Amino acid sequence: MLNHGSSPRHLTTLLAHCLVQPGDSVSVAELLAACGDRAIGSLLLLLAAPNILPLPPGSASIMSIPIMFMAVQLVLGRRTLWLPRRVLNHRFDRTQSHVVAARLLPWLAKLERLLKPRLNWLFGRVQDRLVGVACLGLAILMFLPIPLGNLLPALALTAFALGLMERDGLLTVFGWLLTAICVVVFATLFGSLWLFFRNVPLLIMGS
Repeated sequence: MLNHGSSPRHLTTLLAHCLVQPGDSVSVAELLAACGDRAIGSLLLLLAAPNILPLPPGSASIMSIPIMFMAVQLVLGRRTLWLPRRVLNHRFDRTQSHVVAARLLPWLAKLERLLKPRLNWLFGRVQDRLVGVACLGLAILMFLPIPLGNLLPALALTAFALGLMERDGLLTVFGWLLTAICVVVFATLFGSLWLFFRNVPLLIMGS
């Protein structure tokens, strides 16, 4: 279904090529071209991983939109990535990209030495579509304007991205574990908010 691992370049090489280049900004289309046949996993990683770090307000919501498009295409089983022209033309500030690269590249360089193809039964047409469903839900959660609410979804998306890029089933399992934690955390949060607002009229009447 998806092209995996045919490029000899490492993760850090891809990221350095995409993020550490001269110029004022970088577009989503330029990121796709740089990633080549690893576009879906690489772009998912490039858009999700920075949200693990503190970013300006609204950055997570902006980055979650193309992630939603990619997730839908994973669910539909598309072999090639399609994004609307408006998304492809969206540009990220290069200075901010340099800062993100400086923080992410060192730990990714260590992580990539541990990545390898394994647990191949976790990959396939059905399995990849299920990952797409999870990524879509995580992107929606990341879109919500909740303080620090993007951290867990971004971690899970990063794990799925690494798993897709390297066919590493262990990272995919970690992504599913983080997704389950996200479901519990956000369900608890939304449930608490619902109970609070449901009881507000009673509290006002009681006072």
